[in-house]
Amino acid sequence: MAAEIAAYRDVMRLARRADRCPKRLVALFGRPPRVFDVKARKVVHAPPSTWPFVEDAVWEASGKTTEFPQPLEVSGKRGAASAAARRHRERSRLLNLGGYVAEAKEFRSRLKAAADTFRSADQAALNAAKNEEEIRQRMEDAQAGSDSLSIPASAFASSSSSSSSPSS
Repeated sequence: MAAEIAAYRDVMRLARRADRCPKRLVALFGRPPRVFDVKARKVVHAPPSTWPFVEDAVWEASGKTTEFPQPLEVSGKRGAASAAARRHRERSRLLNLGGYVAEAKEFRSRLKAAADTFRSADQAALNAAKNEEEIRQRMEDAQAGSDSLSIPASAFASSSSSSSSPSS
């Protein structure tokens, strides 16, 4: 029971963090119920999942979709991931499957992977913006530097006319 409570608290901590910043759920993908079979050239049912209750929780947390997460507000406030985590534990408890700790670890790993992906993408975007600003600043400095170091065209005209004049 203590392991179950610890696992639930860990999942809820990640779910609340995701609810505070819904962008963390952008990379949370579930297993679609149907997929397109290229060989058969038609839509077929996907094979059953190893973690069906985790799939349900991911589906709820990502806005009741499996492929393009759209975190929803629950009863007027953010909390789709937390509500999904609570329902996941309640479902497991009511069905008395006894494997909540393993399910919670799987749900936690999916939430964590989505958050890590968001963090990596966010860091890459920040680095790109920083690099873009540095490049813009260097270009402005180079432009200002070239303006101050520019040699008047008359300097070239007088030197080229004296050197190109034929000597008789």
